[in-house]
Amino acid sequence: MEDDGVHMELCFEAPDAKAGQRITLSGAAILGRAPDCGVQIQDRRVSRHHARVFLERGQWVLQDLDSPNGTVLNGVRVARHELGHGDVLMVGPYRLRVHMPDSAKPVVPNLWGKVIKPVSVDDIPTLDSLGKDTFFQSLGLGDNTLLDIRAPGELLQKTRQFAVLHELSRTLRESHHPREMLAEVLDGVLNVLEGERAFVALSDDEGSREDSSHTSRDDFQVDIYRCRSSDKVQDLPQLSTTVVEYVLSQRCAVLSRDLGDDDRFAASESLFLSPTQAFMAVPILLRDRLLGAMVVESETIDRFSEPDLDLLTLIAFMVGQTLENLRLAERREETIQKLKEAQASLLCTQAQLVRSEQLAIVGRLASGLAHEVNNHLSPFALADMIARKYPDDKETQAAVEMMLEARQHIVDLVSEVKGFARGAQSVAERRQPTDMADLCRAVVRFTQIDTGVKRHEMRIVVNEDTWAEVDPGRIRQVLVNLIKNAADALGETPGRIILTVDEEDGWSTIEVQDNGPGISSTIGDRVFEPFFSTKGGNGLGLGLDIARAIVRAHGGELTYRSPTGLGTVFRLCLSALASVS
Repeated sequence: MEDDGVHMELCFEAPDAKAGQRITLSGAAILGRAPDCGVQIQDRRVSRHHARVFLERGQWVLQDLDSPNGTVLNGVRVARHELGHGDVLMVGPYRLRVHMPDSAKPVVPNLWGKVIKPVSVDDIPTLDSLGKDTFFQSLGLGDNTLLDIRAPGELLQKTRQFAVLHELSRTLRESHHPREMLAEVLDGVLNVLEGERAFVALSDDEGSREDSSHTSRDDFQVDIYRCRSSDKVQDLPQLSTTVVEYVLSQRCAVLSRDLGDDDRFAASESLFLSPTQAFMAVPILLRDRLLGAMVVESETIDRFSEPDLDLLTLIAFMVGQTLENLRLAERREETIQKLKEAQASLLCTQAQLVRSEQLAIVGRLASGLAHEVNNHLSPFALADMIARKYPDDKETQAAVEMMLEARQHIVDLVSEVKGFARGAQSVAERRQPTDMADLCRAVVRFTQIDTGVKRHEMRIVVNEDTWAEVDPGRIRQVLVNLIKNAADALGETPGRIILTVDEEDGWSTIEVQDNGPGISSTIGDRVFEPFFSTKGGNGLGLGLDIARAIVRAHGGELTYRSPTGLGTVFRLCLSALASVS
């Protein structure tokens, strides 16, 4: 039942456009946007029927009407509560103070320096949504104040804040790394709010916590800490458990203009051990998730104002959105990279399977071939008989020697293919000190009987005599392969093949150079790839891979270079020995 004759006044204190306006109530009234409300507040953050004030047994009572953004009394969100003289009522961004007759209840403590505001992402507009009316409203300007010249300083301050938001919005859009973004934001905050220190504490689990009722300081750590003055030592701040737990658990923005006179944090030793005299702290939210908190400190009492707290709240909201976007981008890049690695692994596995099958086929072929080759090489044994019959015939002796070399070369080649198919590395079984120049001369004599080689000019250049401990037969096999490849590259047109023998820095080197068309850069990486051949049906693509395996088994290396227009040079490097007389 309502009692008439008991009056109460609601006095607007914020925003500044309505500050000082008073509304006298003698009975029940509804606060909201709807035209039928007794206290009409035109703001999209206020519900059509937001809250109700009424008399009940001589006592004024405040009741929230299930508004999405809630109704706050003295810094605490309430559903229903009795009102007293001096109470501060928050409906959206509007702050109203309760005034009652002298017979009313005692005055509550003055909250001028102690502001608490609940924060919800639904209350915060984005810059993209700001139209003309919202723009003027964000500056505290309505139709009746556009020509009010009594507050030019306030207009300048709010214009500057709006410019800061615009600048920070651009910074956030261009950010690619979370830490760099947070550092730039804190620098901008310190510059416009003139604080001494600022820091951001983020959740260890990247803001995945949805239930903030058990949030503690241990769940968060300081990620970025900035000082406005470069002369100040930038040690990590003494993060107050009291402040952080309060801000994070209540999801509210906190302003303390004078820390020494703020009983909310009287028990916080960390704050009083620091030079901080005033501070603001706001949560960083993303929808229903709590990402962390942003804190700005000052060593001067009364440095910050409530509009500063509103500005910091909006900045924290923008930071939350950007952090999420950057983290999503990082996860997307990680996913793409993992997919690339998985694809590369799959292709590598596929290539290995294909190669294993190819090698298995080559191995079976080589085994059968070896049996047949050995049977057909039997007539080469007659060469020994011919050599004994004509001991003084030098031409016969040279021919016999070449036949025996060819026989051994065929046997070694078949054996090498069989070992390659089994995946075994070439093993140098008959190593001995070898004059590399003499070995090259013998190879040249042997290859000059080949019709594909003898059409080209061949010569040996010995820059320095050099010896190496090698299996001569296997190294000869490598050189024969390189010379025949050079002849194939030159084709039918007569060309030039030069073998250069040298010793450099303890390495015995042999270079096989031709003046052919060279190796195209498009296939350069595949030169030593098994089963890759540019000879079409005339090659298996195993020669160079086997040759490199032989050289590596000797502890050396086989490389190549193909300068544009200068042919191709294959370089064989082996560990050199001191000259043997």
